[in-house]
Amino acid sequence: MTDPNHADDRDIDLVVAAGPADVSELVGWQPDLLPPPERRRARQMSAGMTDEQIVAHYRDRDFNPYMSMATAKALHRLHWQFRHLALAAAEARERERQEAQRRLREIVNRKK
Repeated sequence: MTDPNHADDRDIDLVVAAGPADVSELVGWQPDLLPPPERRRARQMSAGMTDEQIVAHYRDRDFNPYMSMATAKALHRLHWQFRHLALAAAEARERERQEAQRRLREIVNRKK
């Protein structure tokens, strides 16, 4: 057949012959790196929480003993949806704290 929309068997064989490693090289995709062990542990711990544990955690965290399960689950969902932003902000605060400490040490050492 000479129809341009029709794939012949040779095209299919090329796709099947390409293994998983070959495909990743062809499309430029690389597998995601694993997060650090402490983040993996935290994710495993809170991902396996039951509904009662989620409610208890958010009631305790927000000092609200009357919080509903729907509210607690919505907060939990938001936490997982935007936790990368909280982690990035914490890392930025830590870098800023270290920079301020370094500048303070530099000023003190300059006066000596």
